[in-house]
Order: sequence, then structure tokens, then C-alpha cells
Amino acid sequence: MRRICTRLSLLLAAMSFFAAGPGFIEAGSVVAYNLEQMTDRADLIFIGHVVGKRAEWNADRTRIYTLVTFEVDDYLKGGNDARVTIVRLLGGQVGPYLAMVPGTPQFGIGEEVLLFCAGSAARIPSVLGLSLGKFSITTDRSGERVVKRDISTLMVANHNTRARKPDDPITRYRLADIRSRIEGYQR
Repeated sequence: MRRICTRLSLLLAAMSFFAAGPGFIEAGSVVAYNLEQMTDRADLIFIGHVVGKRAEWNADRTRIYTLVTFEVDDYLKGGNDARVTIVRLLGGQVGPYLAMVPGTPQFGIGEEVLLFCAGSAARIPSVLGLSLGKFSITTDRSGERVVKRDISTLMVANHNTRARKPDDPITRYRLADIRSRIEGYQR
């Protein structure tokens, strides 16, 4: 009897999770922005390293957020003199509770990124366009610093191409070129 009640509880919990609405299913869908549009829409653009992350419940215990802490090397838009900034992501794990949002960027400790964020001042910034706003910075074989963006978990809608399906290839660009274009768009 106890086993049946446990299974029934799990089934009801799963049903309520999926009945919460289309937000979960559509969370991995974003409108495609080019670099100029992203620069315009972002309140904050910076280059930095991940130095910490922690997940926590919101005040009502209805959502889990992950707070990612960055040591900022350079602000390209917005920001201030602070060398540390925190970005909030929807989803994460608190104890046995896991909330996953398709398309949410993942961050590793020590990872260097170029990040486009929405929100500033009194609001904790979030990544603009889910994974669309995160570029990982690496060094290629020739020693050139490059940025790559993994949008394989996103469904990207575009009025010209209609949609790009998940599993599209990772895109790579030279960091110097991207930085120059971002600065040019702000003039």
C-alpha cells in the first residue's frame, strides 16, 4: 500500500509539473538576434571568468534559480567599476529538487565568457536570449582567442529562415572581431 501511495504521489507530481503550461515546453525557443540587435538590447555586456555558482529557491519556493558569479575582466557595455558581478539563470538543483530549462546556458567554474545580459541596476541580470547570449572564449591552435556559441539546445526563430532546429553546429568567431563590432554598434 505504501509503495502504491509513493508511486501515485510521484505520478501526480509529474503530471502537475507538465500541466504547468507551455512555458516549460517553449523555454528553449528564442527569437534570433544578430550581434547588432543583441548589443542594442543588452543592458550589460562583459568578458569575465566564472568563479562560483549556487542554486536557491525563490522567496515563495515556486522556482529554482542558479546564481553564477563572474570575475569581470572588461565591460563592453553598461557595468561599473565592480570586478565581480552575479547573473541569475532560471533552473538549477537544490537538494533533491532539479529544475531544468531547455536552452539555459551552462557555466563551468573557471570558464571564460563573453556575456550579453538583460537587466541591471536594482535587478539581477540574466543572460539575454538564453544560450544565444553566451559566448565561450577559448584559444585556437594558432594562439588566436576565439568565441564560440553553442545554441544546440535552442529552437531559434528567424523571420528569414523560419526556424533553426536544435543540434545546429556551434558557431565560432574571432574575439577581436566580435569586440570591435560591439564597440562599433555603440557609437
